[in-house]
Amino acid sequence: TVLDASEFETGLTVRGEVLHGRYRVLTLESASVPNALAALLLHVRDSTRCTPHIYFEWTEGNPFANFLRFFLFGQGEVAPVTREVLREAEPDRSRRPRVHVG
Repeated sequence: TVLDASEFETGLTVRGEVLHGRYRVLTLESASVPNALAALLLHVRDSTRCTPHIYFEWTEGNPFANFLRFFLFGQGEVAPVTREVLREAEPDRSRRPRVHVG
């Protein structure tokens, strides 16, 4: 959930939920989806000492419209931005969480 995309420094709230009595889901609240996902992946890596993987689908539609949606509302091209945030946060490629897009 994007709380306020214009806010550049906010906390990250993560909750675990069980949906429909069987699906375990993590929900995140933050101002930026890619930054929140990257922070979660780095925390999981540090807590478990395992390399986490995250899977995305490519966003459909006009790339420029997707960029504007991301820039203005924090939604849109999440996969490449998440990977870039991880690349900057963890320069050691062998320790970096894996991002898969298909």
